Amino acid sequence: MGAYNKFIVALLMMAGNGIRSHYGVDLGVDEAMATSLAGGITAALVWLVPNR
Repeated sequence: MGAYNKFIVALLMMAGNGIRSHYGVDLGVDEAMATSLAGGITAALVWLVPNR
């Protein structure tokens, strides 16, 4: 399972972004900015998860 940690983080963030988009969760910013924020957070979390 340790070899897939980064994949799992990216998959969870993708699911969260899909849920936000599908159900129209309002983050107080426009759609382009919300997508950019989700992408940036995803990249940061994937970077933070250690390779094991």
